[in-house]
Formats: sequence, structure tokens, C-alpha cells
Amino acid sequence: MSRKRRKKGPRSEERGAPPAVAPTSHARSRPGEREGEEREAEQTERRPFDVVRENIEALVVAVVLALIIRHFSVEAFEIPTGSMATTLNGIHAWLECPNCDCEFNVALQSDSATGQLKVPYQLMRVYEGPCPVPGAPTAPHQVLRTGMAEFSLGGSEYALKSFPIQSDLVRSTRAIHRAARCPECNYHYTAIIEEGNRYGGHKILVTKFAYQVSDPARWDVIVFSFDQWKNYIKRLIGLPGERIDIWDGDIYVNGSIERKAEHAYIQEVLWHKISDSDRPKRDLPGSSPAWVELAEAKGGRDQAKGKFVEWDSNTQRWSVNTGDELAVLDYQHPFDDYTAYNLINHGIGQRGVHIVGDKKVAFTVRPIELQGAQGATDGWLGAEIRDRDHSFQVRIPVGPATEGREAVIARLTHDQGTLPNPNRSAHPDGQRVSTPLTLPFGQPVRIEFENIDDRVALRIDSEEKLVLNYSSIPADTSPSDITPPSSSSEHSLRLLFAKTQGMLESVQVYRDIYYIDTIRHFGGIQLGPDEYLALGDNSASSSDGRYWGSVPGKSLMGKAFVVIWPLWPTNFQGKRIR
Repeated sequence: MSRKRRKKGPRSEERGAPPAVAPTSHARSRPGEREGEEREAEQTERRPFDVVRENIEALVVAVVLALIIRHFSVEAFEIPTGSMATTLNGIHAWLECPNCDCEFNVALQSDSATGQLKVPYQLMRVYEGPCPVPGAPTAPHQVLRTGMAEFSLGGSEYALKSFPIQSDLVRSTRAIHRAARCPECNYHYTAIIEEGNRYGGHKILVTKFAYQVSDPARWDVIVFSFDQWKNYIKRLIGLPGERIDIWDGDIYVNGSIERKAEHAYIQEVLWHKISDSDRPKRDLPGSSPAWVELAEAKGGRDQAKGKFVEWDSNTQRWSVNTGDELAVLDYQHPFDDYTAYNLINHGIGQRGVHIVGDKKVAFTVRPIELQGAQGATDGWLGAEIRDRDHSFQVRIPVGPATEGREAVIARLTHDQGTLPNPNRSAHPDGQRVSTPLTLPFGQPVRIEFENIDDRVALRIDSEEKLVLNYSSIPADTSPSDITPPSSSSEHSLRLLFAKTQGMLESVQVYRDIYYIDTIRHFGGIQLGPDEYLALGDNSASSSDGRYWGSVPGKSLMGKAFVVIWPLWPTNFQGKRIR
């Protein structure tokens, strides 16, 4: 550095600056001069290639770090198929129910190796304009002939009719049409799915580090390599050394049912919502109400007395006023394993295959004190679930908390006849649980009643109050030795109100995931010391362990933990994967 500054000396003197001298005490009065000269000298040494070299070095380091992170920690994947729907979606289209505006996605079948769509689009003329049904939305309709369009709003009365249209509102497009059923309001209609209605599969991040510090856990969503060229993503069901059976849609481990509710967050992920009173409906021709009030059997009230539970479409809630009587709201829609996501690929757009016994009802109620009614202090409300051979009822007292008033879950005998009888006798097995509990007047409470994996539970404001465990399979019996019940077995879901007044709103109904055990006669599997069983959440459309058996531990690549795309404001699907 000193040599370079001396070379600049003569030029500095020509500009009238003092000659370079050794530092003195007076020189220290100019702070920063020496540092500035050193920086200037360093800059004069830099060559044009230095900048290029530094950028190349930074890029190489970034690539190396990315490769290290990808190999040892995190890797991104895109979901090509719908075997994990609706937890994770493959290539899909969006549909909107014309009756309740519920938006749902449906799979667009593709080749898992190439990603090429295999949807049989055809050139089609469609009309998108006003519909003759009062209150019906504008929706695409297939043109049957010049000047006429198909009436595709459902219902046997209208299914084969057509209506005149304006020719200037007809356009040509490549599309397909399929019989569809809304997953929430059960409305049947014909859906027009155009070629441009296409969205890519979820893009996810997988942590490879997870299984280096801990063992794989049941219900994890895992990525693994099963053959030499393809990766799979499924949910981990069976662990090494276990015997796994599927019976009546449920998972059995070593002969005992596996209760998902005992694993944090898992059950909430796997519920399928099948009804929601908060979603306004247009009541188009062919639609049906989810809930209907029924008369009580065996000496109960006369239907001529009128309704005790009245629906108000403006407020989206029911008013309840039973007086001294008892009212029963009966759920009318099916409990099958219909999955709207599969309607294109499987051609079963309006039906499921199996009846699902595991279900939940959740509702908000605000009891109001009855005025002038006898017995008002012993009013109660509750719900009842029937799952084939098992009927369970919950009763929750309303009003003041006095000694002896308890909430109860009990197994009952089945109804006899066509009308419900909530006051029938208890089942001979005597299964019953109770706890001191009442619902105060004037306060809204959220109630959840569910029957899931041989477990009946009551929650109030998200706090679990009562649990009753039971077994659908006789003791010392293997699931593989029992034929599953017939799909025609009876199921029901009811809300009950006795000597009660109040408001009922925000009623949702859910069904559980139903694992199908009939694919290629699965018949269960015994896992070895380092073997795992993986199944897809979309059991009706998943190539998984029911086909090709176990997965060796060395093939597990990591655990999926987050969806990173799509994240558009109009199509935001980012979420944590559970």
C-alpha cells in the first residue's frame, strides 16, 4: 500500500497538495483519510472479471446448498393424481352447484407418467344464459338442437325437457357433460366441464429429515419410491409387525379397531362435510330438504298439531317451541361414500357405493325458558345416531342445574315401525355414560355428537364431555372372519327436542372416510419387521397397498408437511398437511 501512495505523490504535488510525509500528530486531525485511500487503492486493483467470478461463486454455492437441502432436508413434489383427494388434489376442475353455490373440485384423469390428460372432450355447443326456473342462476346448458337447450337443473319432472334459447347466446367449445351431485346439498344436475376448466395438482414440500430423527407414525402423509421410476404419496396406515384389516370402512390393527380420534387433528382432516344449513339454497326443482320434522310414534303428538320446529330461510335457522311435546328432526340425505371428486373418472356422479355408519352432527342452539308450560323444568334436547345394529342417543337437560340432572349417552333398542320413538327402552347390554350437566337458558352453545370408529362422543363448545366406547365385532373374533354388514342396513340421524323452546342454527353433518376392503379381495395383510402399509385418502380411486402390499422402510423418502401452490387470491389452497 505504501508503494502505491508514493507513486501518486508527484501528481498530488502538481495539484498543490502537500507532499506525502510520515504521519505526525497533525496528520491525525484528518480522520478517515488513510482508510479512504486504502479503499481507493483496493478498488483500483479490481479487474472486470472479479465481478463475474464472484457472481459465479455465489451461484455455485447457492446451487450446492440447494442440492444439499434437497437431498437431506426438503424437496418439492407435484401431485399428479387424485388418490389423496380431497386432502391433496391432482389435476382437477372446479364446479359450482346451481342450487347452493357450493364450489367443489373434480378429478381430470391423466397419465401419471406423462401428465397428459385422458378426458374425452368433444366439440359441443353450449348455452349460458337465463333459465326459465324462477331463482335459477345462469349456468351452462348443452344445446340439443338449434334453438333448444337441455334443462339440466335436475329432478325427474324436468330431466327430459328442453327450453327455447337465444341463438346469439350459444357458443362452441370443447367440453364434456356428466351427471353430478352437490357434496353438501345433495342436489342432482348435469354439469358441463369445459376444456379450459383445468388446474394443476397441489405442489407440496416434503421433509426428508423427519424420519432421520424419529420413526414414521401412523396417519402421516408420506412420500416413498415403490418402483424404479415413480414416487407415491399416501397416508401411512400400518407399521412394522402389525396385522392390518379393513372392515366396514374402518382400520383394524392386530384385531382391534384403530380410533382416529385418539390421534391429534387426524379425525378433523378426514371428515367429509355432507350438509350445511349455513349455505343458502334456492330450492330448485328436484332439490330436497336435509331435515324434516317427523311425528313421534306410540302415543305421541298428532301431526295435525302443526310443526314445532320451523325453518326461516331469511335467518337460516330454526325456531323451536315444543310446549309439553317432543319434536324430532330427521336427516333425509344419504350416508353413502359418494365423493364428488371422482364423478368424471368413475361415472358414478350421483351415487356412492357403500353406506357409511360413522357420522357426526354439529349444531348451535340457544335454549329459551318456556313460559306457562307444565314440566318446563325437565326439558331436554339431544341427538340420535343409528349405525346398523347400534343406536345411540344423547340427552342434555336445559334450564337450571339442579341435583340429579345429567347429560346421558345410552345405547337404545331399535325403532319398531315407520315412525320414530325417542322414548323407547335401553338396549339390554346396558351401555350408558353420564355426567352432571345442563344447558343454561339464553346462552348459545355449540354441540357436537358423533359416532366414529366404535366411539360415541359428546362435545360442548369444543370440550369433550362424554365418551362411550363399544365394539362392532364380537370379542375374540378377527375382522377377516366376519362378512361386513349389508349396505342396505338401516342408518339414521335425528335431532330431538322435548319441552324446549329456543333457536337452532348452523347445523352441519359429516361422514367419516370409508376405506374400501373389496378391491381385489384385499383380505388384510401381515407386515414384516421393516414393512409399512400405505393407503390413499380417496379410497375409491387409489392404487395403494390394497393392490401391491407393503412398502419396505428403505423406500420411505419423507413426510409431506405443507401445500405451497396454488396460492392465487382466487384459488388459495395453501395449508399444512395432516
